[in-house]
Amino acid sequence: MSNTACKYYTERTLGWMMNNKVIVFLSVLSFCLFVSTLAMAGQKNRAVAELEELKSQTTLAPTAPTEAPTAAPTEPTEPTPAPTEPTPAPEEPTPAPTEKPDQ
Repeated sequence: MSNTACKYYTERTLGWMMNNKVIVFLSVLSFCLFVSTLAMAGQKNRAVAELEELKSQTTLAPTAPTEAPTAAPTEPTEPTPAPTEPTPAPEEPTPAPTEKPDQ
């Protein structure tokens, strides 16, 4: 008996859905938008939490200045060699054209 009742209600529900396709489509669309809104809110919440965590890790607490230890004198290093490619000579400026008097 329960098998026939289940079959009856299933056929009746499917029949109603086929007769009201627009309502079913809008209901499914509304549910999908609701789920996607929840997913985006969760992503935003995780992103904000991660951003706050990174900010707290990168901010430096103000510290009192410490004196640097005096370093022993070091030997001077050798100068770096000059570049091997010659630099191009600057272009000579062209003279401005002179105006001809009106004739």
